[in-house]
Amino acid sequence: MAVLDPLWFWYVGNMYDTSDIAYGIANRSSVVYEWEFVAGILRKIIAMKDSNPITFYDIWANTGYFGVLSKKLWANTVVHFFEPLSVHTDCIKKSLYLNRWEEKSTIHQIGLWNENTEKTFYIAWSGSS
Repeated sequence: MAVLDPLWFWYVGNMYDTSDIAYGIANRSSVVYEWEFVAGILRKIIAMKDSNPITFYDIWANTGYFGVLSKKLWANTVVHFFEPLSVHTDCIKKSLYLNRWEEKSTIHQIGLWNENTEKTFYIAWSGSS
């Protein structure tokens, strides 16, 4: 389900999961304050850039909040989302579609690790899995 972020962009997540940023946005709960702090840092970094495009890598993107936010903050941003779970990449796709930001956005449905190997990871089934 989509929620309207205070910065005026659409974000898709699980509004019924208290650990999901979409829940925090919809209900203005304490969860959202942590994200606002990190988003403030991202805004400051992007504000220091000149007019050249930014390439932003949202690694282990989950539902892609920071990659989507970077598109809102800087129109020329090229975003690469890295997220292995289709339940999360579906949210990213929907957020990009609703905001009409599919251009210059690539979703890589893989997980990244510091070595070339196969790993097993466990899913907590929450907004922070």
